[in-house]
Amino acid sequence: GMLAVRSRSRGHGTLAAARAFAGLTEALLQGSRRVWTHVAHGLQYQSPRETLDAGTGARDGLCACPLHAIVGRFAGCRFGNGAEVYALGVDGGAVVCMNLGIIGLPQAGKRTVFGLLTGVSAERAPTRDGIAYGVARVRDPRVDRLSGMYNPRRTRYAEFEIALPPDLQPDTARGAAWLEPLRRVDAFVEVFRGFASDRVFHVSGSVDPSRDVSLVETELLFADLALAEMRLERLEKETRSRGADGTREREQAVLRRCLVHLEGERALRTLVLEADELRLVRSLQFLTLKPVVAVLNVGEDMAAAEETLAPLASRLEVQGARVVFLSAAIESEIAELAEGERESFLADLGIEEPAAHRLSRAAYEALGLISFFTVGPDEVRAWSVERGAAAPTAAGRIHSDLERGFIRADTIAYGDLIEAGSERAAREAKLYRLQGREYQVRDGDILEIRFSV
Repeated sequence: GMLAVRSRSRGHGTLAAARAFAGLTEALLQGSRRVWTHVAHGLQYQSPRETLDAGTGARDGLCACPLHAIVGRFAGCRFGNGAEVYALGVDGGAVVCMNLGIIGLPQAGKRTVFGLLTGVSAERAPTRDGIAYGVARVRDPRVDRLSGMYNPRRTRYAEFEIALPPDLQPDTARGAAWLEPLRRVDAFVEVFRGFASDRVFHVSGSVDPSRDVSLVETELLFADLALAEMRLERLEKETRSRGADGTREREQAVLRRCLVHLEGERALRTLVLEADELRLVRSLQFLTLKPVVAVLNVGEDMAAAEETLAPLASRLEVQGARVVFLSAAIESEIAELAEGERESFLADLGIEEPAAHRLSRAAYEALGLISFFTVGPDEVRAWSVERGAAAPTAAGRIHSDLERGFIRADTIAYGDLIEAGSERAAREAKLYRLQGREYQVRDGDILEIRFSV
């Protein structure tokens, strides 16, 4: 497969394009051990994660890289320096291309949360149609523990894509420019402001997270109500013109249930739908059907905030949301500290880990993803796969050849390996199991794929 980065200018403009592209390599490469980059004039650029080996033969400022996989949503991204990304093909391992949108009212802390999750400020992130995109690492302590056991040359965390759509603006027209970016994401991180500051204005004039939750819920409910009504009208017209149809009638029945639920001011994720019913309406991309992580962005006194906002947190959980408390101000300070200083700072605050790490895991779970691991002296890596996926599908995340030629998976649970103390001890205790094609991968499984192509 190929991915190209084109610069508007030649010569050193290509280097600028390569630098812009390098920020995406962590997201775009799945299972690749090196990247070949052909850059005009033999320019070189050392990426933080991969070496982009300079070569010759590029024309008109074209920087072309064979990739084991590409994330299609980056196709068409335009960078501030004029570089653009074009997806030309796919090869190698499959990517779990699921993304999470950070939404909320203006000045709630969405951009700060974006930066905490991706490590890149929203201003510097690649954009498409005015929407910033980035890649978040899932800070999984199991990866750190496995790295300590194997001492690999490289450690890789699981990842997912983050999008930053436009602010929600209450009492404004809900047009396609506002709705479409929200419908394209697979889940939401809804950020609500719970901190007071004279330097940061609030669109409603005062800080009230409970009111803000209601505002955001209302906007999403209204959008879904309009969509359900419009779809029902269309189906009724089709029935009058074409006659009765079983599939259409089943969709109408599900939509009527959805409509009643929405009119009761309840999110569709709290409506019990069977798998076949979900399939009938999945393409409509109802906003309140998407999983939600609610971030309560509070002041520096976290304990007091958690106590004060406990009723609101319970309300959100009843509505099917995962709730994470964080102080964006504290988290920003933590992110800027060196590793050693960070640990002592957290200890002084009585915090085990940054809230941003917990948020990354909550967001990952909201997307319906789990992690399995591959381990060894070269690399310890967490891979993403949908919950309930079979072993060959998981193998395909590593490389398509492994899925195509899948024979068996040698598996052990993370907890069993840690308890055994080493891979050798685990094998001597016969804790590894050979699993076939029907085996459903579990969160925390360590896999070694046997295959033949």
